[in-house]
Amino acid sequence: YLYMVKFYTPEELAQVLSVDVELILDLATSGQLRAYRIGGHIRIGEADLQGFLEGAVMNASNSDFTSPRPR
Repeated sequence: YLYMVKFYTPEELAQVLSVDVELILDLATSGQLRAYRIGGHIRIGEADLQGFLEGAVMNASNSDFTSPRPR
């Protein structure tokens, strides 16, 4: 079976997460959010987004965010 991986543009991902596109670009360029340069354009894979989000889960005991795990 052919499995197609979903990729987001920084603008699409910013809209999905309701954040500024600059935040997405900062996370990508700092390496906190894995991103790919494809044909001169930045793309973020769905699996990479999922991994990032799993590392950014709120700590329920004190409502603080934990830092995303480095990749």
